[in-house]
Amino acid sequence: MRRFSILSVLLISLLSLSFVSCGKFQARIEVKEGNDLYAGRKYEEAIAKYKSALEKDSSLHQVHLNLGLTYMGLYVPGSTHPKDIQYADEAIAELREYLKHYADDENANGYLVQMFLNADRKEDAIAYFENHLKKNPNDVAIMQKLAFLYAQSGKFHQALEWYKKRAEVEPNNAEAYYVIGVICWEKSYKFVDTTPEQKITLIQTGMQALEKATQLNPKYADAYLYMNLLYREKAKLISPDPNTFPIPDDKIDEYNSYLEKAKELQDKAVALRKAAG
Repeated sequence: MRRFSILSVLLISLLSLSFVSCGKFQARIEVKEGNDLYAGRKYEEAIAKYKSALEKDSSLHQVHLNLGLTYMGLYVPGSTHPKDIQYADEAIAELREYLKHYADDENANGYLVQMFLNADRKEDAIAYFENHLKKNPNDVAIMQKLAFLYAQSGKFHQALEWYKKRAEVEPNNAEAYYVIGVICWEKSYKFVDTTPEQKITLIQTGMQALEKATQLNPKYADAYLYMNLLYREKAKLISPDPNTFPIPDDKIDEYNSYLEKAKELQDKAVALRKAAG
């Protein structure tokens, strides 16, 4: 009787293994079918195949990448239609699931960032890049992207801090300092909510950065051009328009000196550009 019981258990176990093996085999067939449907741009049908395959074999982690790419194929970048928002969410979720198992897959990481940007999910992209920099603190390309995203999100001070960090990592790169000068000018020139005190700080920060850029590269025409623009901003602090706001008598010489310096730098930038052809 005992022998019969043991034999029954063994038979049941073998049958279970057979069903498991059969299920995994069928899962791989469905992945292949899903790939063929994806290649034929039949994305909805491909998704159904991939999901069915994962139900049969949850260890097929690569299929989450397939699903992520398929949802990306359905998504219309920039669209705010509920269906597209859903596709974007699904694509991001699947790519994140895949990256739990294959964190170093550069292509998949690139797809995830692309989805964040296409779906205007800047905060997610910022969090992604900041997490990346915790592991790779000297990755200047990511610092640049992170600073740009902060600037696009209207968070100027965070953007400036990351541009400065990039310059710290690349102290001999003139372009790293040039970018700081450019964004300081943009903030002082374009944003009406900037106070005179803030403008003074911005102009000083930008000027110092551009002077460093020209020290490293004396033929940096664009750096001289933005120094010219910052001197014009300094003049505006005295009078934004002399026809409307007369220049105080004790400030006329200072005002004119800023404009003269601006013109000198502008001429230098033009001359350097001509010399460079």
